[in-house]
Amino acid sequence: MPDWRGGNKVSPLEYAAGLEDESSALALSDILLCYGASTDRTGGKRSALSAAIYGDHRNLIFKLVAAGARISAELIDYAKLKQDFEIEDIIIKATGRSDFFAKRTPLGRAVEAGDVQQVETLLSSGVDINSREPITWDDTKIWWHWTQAAWKVTTPLGLAANSGNTSMMARLLESGAKIDMPLTPWVCPLILALSQSGNQDCSAMLLRAGADVRAAEANAASLDKNACLFTFIDPRSLESWIYEFLIDQGAYVGPSQLLQAARRNNLDVFSVILKHVKNDKVASYGDTINYALETGNTELILKMHLEKVPLNQHLSWVHLRVSDVKMLDTLEEIGLLQSSGALAESILSWAIQDKREDLVHRLLALDIKFRHHEQGECVAPLDSAISCSNLEQAQLIIERGAVISQNALNSAVWESLRSDDTSALHFLLDIANCSTKGDFLLVPFSTAYYMAVLGRSSAILQVLFDAGIDPSGNPIRCKKPGVDRVGLNFECCEIRREAHACHCTQWQPHWWRRPVQDPPWHRRESVLEAAIQVGDRSILQTLLQGALWSRTYLGAALCNAILGGKADLVEDLLNADADVNCLTEGQPATALCLAVHLKDVALVKRLLSLGAQDLPPPSARYARTALQKAVDMRDMELIDILLDAGANVNAAAARMNGATALQCAAMHGYLGIARRLLDVGADVNARRAEVGGRTALQAAAEYGRLDMLSFLLNSGVQVEGSPYRREYVRAVKLAETNGHMSAANFLKSQGGWDERDGHMYTRQMIDSDEGEEDED
Repeated sequence: MPDWRGGNKVSPLEYAAGLEDESSALALSDILLCYGASTDRTGGKRSALSAAIYGDHRNLIFKLVAAGARISAELIDYAKLKQDFEIEDIIIKATGRSDFFAKRTPLGRAVEAGDVQQVETLLSSGVDINSREPITWDDTKIWWHWTQAAWKVTTPLGLAANSGNTSMMARLLESGAKIDMPLTPWVCPLILALSQSGNQDCSAMLLRAGADVRAAEANAASLDKNACLFTFIDPRSLESWIYEFLIDQGAYVGPSQLLQAARRNNLDVFSVILKHVKNDKVASYGDTINYALETGNTELILKMHLEKVPLNQHLSWVHLRVSDVKMLDTLEEIGLLQSSGALAESILSWAIQDKREDLVHRLLALDIKFRHHEQGECVAPLDSAISCSNLEQAQLIIERGAVISQNALNSAVWESLRSDDTSALHFLLDIANCSTKGDFLLVPFSTAYYMAVLGRSSAILQVLFDAGIDPSGNPIRCKKPGVDRVGLNFECCEIRREAHACHCTQWQPHWWRRPVQDPPWHRRESVLEAAIQVGDRSILQTLLQGALWSRTYLGAALCNAILGGKADLVEDLLNADADVNCLTEGQPATALCLAVHLKDVALVKRLLSLGAQDLPPPSARYARTALQKAVDMRDMELIDILLDAGANVNAAAARMNGATALQCAAMHGYLGIARRLLDVGADVNARRAEVGGRTALQAAAEYGRLDMLSFLLNSGVQVEGSPYRREYVRAVKLAETNGHMSAANFLKSQGGWDERDGHMYTRQMIDSDEGEEDED
């Protein structure tokens, strides 16, 4: 297997082009191209052309370019490296650009070589001082910003700035060299000077000579739409006055530049940038503040405080880890660490999780007034203490006034699952039951049950039931839905966690906290459905015995159990009196329809005996009743069972792509079923679905079923009058559109086709803007 692919999926052409033997690569690629293989990149990191370049398959390169392969910067570099003039020619012909292979002018070569005498001679001869000088990736420090091509151009002054030759720059400036450049592919001298480490003198010279900073900013944006002038600057090379000058002259500076200065601990530059960023109402200091707190850089915090940066506003949006007690002292000195503030709680929460006892003791000494926590990124200290099984700290925090929230109970359940020890859960419930702090137990608490179900812990479920906690409602689910099917196995996780091989590696404590700014997560109807997904019968039975569930909850779970083919769980739910006619939003079908779909005759009979009805589709989209589904599946036994049970043979079609039972039979050409349906009163002229629908006649015409067309016409299909004539014309058009000319001609002969029908035919639209068709 060619090693250029790096383990990625590749198309056959990419594979062929990557073969080591050029003759084999050429032969196989030629066959694939003859069969229409695409030359575009489809799977791997490289295209077929890239593979050919990598393998140095010159003849294959010609063939791929001739077949339409996109000219890439990689091919341009290959042609230059090989000095292959034939490949250069095909690139120029394909792109119309000869500048890819432009050579340095004599002045450009002299400047780059630092040959002052030759430069003087050339300038005195009147050469163009602003000649177009190509530069490549390897010539500069900014090549990673060139997203479209590897080839850019500058002037001799740009070459001098790029090499840091100040004396050469001075000579060119004296002779009137142009400083500012248009947009890409030009790169202005100022960008090249700023990008080079140690080029402070070059940058200063250009600025003093009148370089237009705003023009350089525009030039930077043209090189990379996501870049600004400061993106290209090497921060080690410039003093603070240059930063300040650039900003004053219009260079954009934002939070990312502030963070960069903080990471390099360049306090002078940090101060300059801070003065300009602090007035930006949109700017966020969160990353910079977080960096300062974690690294213990109190100077950065003090500088921001002195500049009156609203630290408190930004601190609430970051996960706050603090390096040491000294940083806590600094925060307290400037008035941020107050007993009534959220900051102290946030830091305490992380200190508990990180097991930083020094920080915990220092923060608890503040006599923090704990608040009620429900949403947001900040995890409450009580939740952290419980998640760490530090019940002593949890007790102290509760005594200090912390409210036992739903998140605290979730933390206790999660820790009990992880440690296989219910001490934390019993601890919390005992306190809640013995004080007013347990008021939260009166509301539905399905997420705790959801976790216990996934952990297959009947013991925890029983503890929750014994505490009187309501399991109804919508549990918040983890973002890894696959876990619903397999449940949790913490023993497995502990063994395989380091190798990142476990299905719940990413399940960290407090995953159930939904950040305020996050979109709502998908929620299941009830905890019962999680039990169905896990498929553990003992867990389901514990749930059924522990609470009084509504028939709607049970019915929704029943549908999931039927769909999953879990017969034992279906039996348990039916014995629990599940609603066999349950219809809920988002449910794909009724229990009866699902049983029909699985061709489970025994279950269909059982559901009918319990009062199941062939109700209209619960969804307006792509739905079927049980009878319509049975017809689709051509199952005469089920059709007879349903009809004998009183199923509505004329149940309306679902709004989108729906069909009546007879329309389904006509579409598939099931003559015997169609006769059976007509015998019990099926309407041969029933309306079609609003979107994507077909009348019985149209369904047969679309698939060219002459026998069905004849049967329907003889069974009373109306083709005269409104709206029947219009539907008849539409049937003819469906037949012709799908190439069934015999069916179309048969319909025309049987329906008395005339000129007026032809006019109506031209106005008929099939499955597009059907509501706008003209009525006749």
